[in-house]
Amino acid sequence: MRVVALVMAKRESRRLPNKNLLDLGGAPLFVHSIRAGLRADRVGEVTVSTDDDEIAEVARAAGARVVRRGADLCGPHVNQFPVLLHALDRLRPTPDVCVLLQPTHPFRDPRELDAMLERLEATPEASSLIAVAPVASKSGPVDAEGWFTRAEAFAERPPPQFVNTGQVYAFRVAASLARGNWFGDRILAWELARPDLEIDIDYPWDLEIARTMLERHPDRDRLLPPG
Repeated sequence: MRVVALVMAKRESRRLPNKNLLDLGGAPLFVHSIRAGLRADRVGEVTVSTDDDEIAEVARAAGARVVRRGADLCGPHVNQFPVLLHALDRLRPTPDVCVLLQPTHPFRDPRELDAMLERLEATPEASSLIAVAPVASKSGPVDAEGWFTRAEAFAERPPPQFVNTGQVYAFRVAASLARGNWFGDRILAWELARPDLEIDIDYPWDLEIARTMLERHPDRDRLLPPG
């Protein structure tokens, strides 16, 4: 398979200004996604889609190809799928698989990324693959008067439920383009080996937590691939 990793790194961020360029472990936040893609053996190329000159310069210096997009593809309400289509239109030849590496997830293991891609390649009936993590769920309804109506949930050990972490989206490009969405109808779920190392940086305190993890986590050497 020809695999291209795509990092969408725009300048604007409402909750954390200039988020993608903020320092984490000695490098701008979005650069860690580039490094993870470059260090994965099954990824042939890393492309950064951006609207910003500084991000473009940093991306090229980190070893990524750059696709420039206009302000119409960078607003707060812009869906990521049109950004994907814009990038794919400029990638020739068209890749078999595109891996979306969101820049707000800096802690990825390139070896696990390779394993995900190997699983997708070995499962031809799958249209895509997402990274998931287990969550404890003792759920139940609340009635109109505010009563939790399934008290037995607290005494049960329910089967595990999983949440889409957003860390990795890998999808077959031809199937995505044909359906007009990138997930398709058969989505493989990859349970992350170390969900405790996963973080999505969206708010200022998320960045502080990530920095603290780098300083204090017992497995901190696994958090960031080297530059």
